[in-house]
Amino acid sequence: MRVKGGLVILVIGLSVLFSGCLGKFYNYQKEPIITQRDGVLKFPQLKGRVEVYYDEYGIPQIFAENEQDLFFAIGYVQAQDRLFEMVLLRALAEGRLAELLGDLDLPISFGGISLSTVKYDIHQRHWGMKYLGEVGEELGKRYQPELYNQVQAYVDGVNTYIRTHQGSLPVEFQVLNYEPEEFRIADMLSLGGFIGSMLSANAEVELLRYAVMKKYGWEMTWNLVPYHTQLGPTIVPPELLKNRLKEPVKDLLEGTPRAEELELSPAVALKLVDKMMAMREVSNFPSPLASNNWVVSGKLTKTGYPILCNDPHLSHIEPSLFYLMRVKGAGFDAYGVAFPGEPYIVLGHTKKLAWAATTTAADVQDLFIEKPNPENPNQYLYKGEWRDFVEREEEIKIKVGFSKKYRVEKIKIKQSIHGPIINPVIDNLPKGTPPIALRWAGWDFCRELRVFNALVESRDINEFLEKFKRLNQEKPMQLMNIAIMYNYLMKGSSIEDFKKAM
Repeated sequence: MRVKGGLVILVIGLSVLFSGCLGKFYNYQKEPIITQRDGVLKFPQLKGRVEVYYDEYGIPQIFAENEQDLFFAIGYVQAQDRLFEMVLLRALAEGRLAELLGDLDLPISFGGISLSTVKYDIHQRHWGMKYLGEVGEELGKRYQPELYNQVQAYVDGVNTYIRTHQGSLPVEFQVLNYEPEEFRIADMLSLGGFIGSMLSANAEVELLRYAVMKKYGWEMTWNLVPYHTQLGPTIVPPELLKNRLKEPVKDLLEGTPRAEELELSPAVALKLVDKMMAMREVSNFPSPLASNNWVVSGKLTKTGYPILCNDPHLSHIEPSLFYLMRVKGAGFDAYGVAFPGEPYIVLGHTKKLAWAATTTAADVQDLFIEKPNPENPNQYLYKGEWRDFVEREEEIKIKVGFSKKYRVEKIKIKQSIHGPIINPVIDNLPKGTPPIALRWAGWDFCRELRVFNALVESRDINEFLEKFKRLNQEKPMQLMNIAIMYNYLMKGSSIEDFKKAM
């Protein structure tokens, strides 16, 4: 593999410094570790020739003769440019901050809630992103072998960089005295799920409405926290809006208790809102509500070509949450951005196709107040029958001081058919609070990665729409909102699907 180009030195400021780390920074200033931009590398995993060029902005252009080599190179190059960021994002996604930083108080307080790395990890384990990735890896191997091979090659590239740079990894690892574990496909899937959950979540709004409804009733709630009743100007054809709900559905499920009949207190609901918002602050995803994309027709541009604009309104961090790259080979030829730790271009373009993504504030989360069996607290009522909670045990590794030693804290996570029971993440929960289960569409086995893959592979909009149609016939997309030139696609489960699931 050949790499060419200029020199880029990236300085990252750390907010946490352990004793002895100043010497590490001093040595780093004298002899900084710079990612390779020139030379020839040989790896037994490669089947053909791979070339990587860095342009004047430090953006890699990756060329390969076959698919496996292309994804291997993406992983290797991404790791040499962003490995610490990838490890940090993995820790945030999977609830492994204490493993990286130790048991530390975090400078975050929301609604009077103080947080620590351990509390954050416990929260994330209950949210289940680590578990989601591990289950997703097994399902992907069985049901999506073509994608599995791509992401395995990507992970192999990341791990090859880690193995070949022991002793010369980025300075942040030296400062923290931390040796990063090799990456798994499960880690990549966990990170994707974590980012998706941060960008598409509505549980906070549902809890807020519940608290108001519990205290002031239905009519007052929709005055204080209104539903969008006005369409306003739109470029979406009227025939596509025919299924839009004109007003809230008061009786979605016959026999379902109304808010005033439930035993969950408004105070507990608001506590959970505060906790969720505090978690957002820690993970640097403060709000899922802002995002947009729009298209200028080629009839209005100087070149005669359309312009697709997108602003996903993500946080400004250094290094960026996006990783720019160009990839070419084995049917791929695309330029755009991926998330560090992910191989797929999520916003970008080919020669014939451009795509953008935006959040839609869709209803992707629901909270269920489970009714426990008064004679057996390990059971809950579902469709007239008592069912056992599923329980799993997870271990949280907590770094001891500046050493490479860890202590382990074991936690048990309960789950109903609707989702994980999240009561343990709420501080000072009143006695007798019923089990609260969180349902999220992202926990379903999904095909979003195949959609992004289809975008890169498709020669034009018609080919992509045909691929998308076939994917949707296999299993309706839970979440997808893509603007492609003049086309807006939004796929979601219907209310009838929701009823069946209950």
